[in-house]
Amino acid sequence: MTNVNVVLILKNGIVETTKVFGGENKDVNAEKFIKEQVEDFDEDDDINTIIDEYNSQSNGTEIIYEISEIIEEEEEVDGESNFRIDSDTGEKITQGFIFDDGEYYTGSEEKALEYAKKLGFKNLDESYEAERHYWTEWHE
Repeated sequence: MTNVNVVLILKNGIVETTKVFGGENKDVNAEKFIKEQVEDFDEDDDINTIIDEYNSQSNGTEIIYEISEIIEEEEEVDGESNFRIDSDTGEKITQGFIFDDGEYYTGSEEKALEYAKKLGFKNLDESYEAERHYWTEWHE
């Protein structure tokens, strides 16, 4: 079994964003993502306090942070996983786009373009040339 951290952002009860963080830095990366969503917080507060304060503002947006959500055991080929977890859907993907050394994974070209634009690029070609993403297949 593999443990991951899952962050959901809901607007008026509807899931708007799903982020799945795995690997050895999953706690740090998940907490960094949450802090990017919250404008005002005390750096000394733990992540649960930050989330509670944010959610209590009743602005229609809520953050849900699940630590150590368990997913199926990874199948391995030559010691490496033959899939990744899509950062938007939480589903397994066997091919797709990787941004910023695994910070974001997606199997959708449309979602990849949206993410590249969030990073300030006009298109995927610019993002690729700046070495911010690449596309690959994982072994089956």
